[in-house]
Amino acid sequence: MENRSLYQCYHAKVLEKKIYCKKGHPLYNVAKDGSVNVRQQERGRPLEFAICQTCPDYDKMGEPIPASERGWIKRRI
Repeated sequence: MENRSLYQCYHAKVLEKKIYCKKGHPLYNVAKDGSVNVRQQERGRPLEFAICQTCPDYDKMGEPIPASERGWIKRRI
């Protein structure tokens, strides 16, 4: 079974600099509002959170995005 990712969920929304669940599920327990900083997406990090793996509201919208196509900020070497 493949991991569920926010890259594929219809309920993942971006508002200003935060990614949150439209259904109200807390994505991350560090932020008080349950959101994730959009920098994780900018850097192409996996957005596979534990809560998403068993979420009854997860609504897949397509195939996984290849890791090579995620993010738009590349590390400087």
